[in-house]
Amino acid sequence: MIESNKFNVTHLFLDKIDAWGTVLGTLTACGKWTAALNKVGKVNANPVRPLQAILLTMRVSDQAIKDVDRLLSQIEYDLLCRYMVVVAIDDDNNGDDLVTSIKSRGRLESCIVLTNPPLKSSEPFMICNVWDRMAKAAWKEGADWVVLLGDDIEVLTPYHYRETYRTFLDIKQNMKLECSYFGCPYWNDLKFPGFPSFPVVGRQHYEIFGALIPSGRAGKFINQDLDPYLQRLYLKFGAAPPMNTSLKNTCGGDETGAARYNRVPANGWRDFVLEDVQPIKSSFVQPSFSLYWYLLT
Repeated sequence: MIESNKFNVTHLFLDKIDAWGTVLGTLTACGKWTAALNKVGKVNANPVRPLQAILLTMRVSDQAIKDVDRLLSQIEYDLLCRYMVVVAIDDDNNGDDLVTSIKSRGRLESCIVLTNPPLKSSEPFMICNVWDRMAKAAWKEGADWVVLLGDDIEVLTPYHYRETYRTFLDIKQNMKLECSYFGCPYWNDLKFPGFPSFPVVGRQHYEIFGALIPSGRAGKFINQDLDPYLQRLYLKFGAAPPMNTSLKNTCGGDETGAARYNRVPANGWRDFVLEDVQPIKSSFVQPSFSLYWYLLT
């Protein structure tokens, strides 16, 4: 046994933080070892991963249930993935079996079920409004980002979650932000390359606008143009990059294929972008002067 005139080495084998702090305090002039050890043990161990929200709406059928199960299995290929599901079901559609199937997944954090309002046969299905309701429900539940997918989607990138997380961290670092989930990166849709048909919207959008669709725009977006609108909204800030994640939309998804519904464009959406960037700019406290921020003003 090795001894010194200040402490006995056997003390180092004590398993209590307070005792460790006391012993280490005899070696240096610093008297804050206990606080430091407590902080290191709690801050560095097992940090909480961000929560991804998968938004789904569809007509429930036996095939749709199988397709959703396949989709969520592909989502779980990324073993780091922490996710929740928000599903919106038509009011005349029984979704009990679908919800039971979703909730049976062991890695699922939570599942929120919404009911779509009744639809008149003469009216188009307002998917953008449904998307808005699902996104708000997810953010209220604590989601850090949301992405609208569907039972006809095939995820082709197994590391999609960590790629999304890394993209948001890059945006944060490049813009010198305090918030972690600002921006609108988007997936690579193999059926519509280069078009942001599957944007991922960070939580900061909700903090700024209180919704996915800003106030006064909800009636303008029916079932088209919300995805490019969101991407263009953040493009000026350099916060809407394409991600190295790919998926395939197996039903429609481009201008040549037949969609599941009649397309209703949102006329003037580019003008909306010019107006709606102002609340985003106003939400920032400008950091130290840089060429980047000079270009934004």
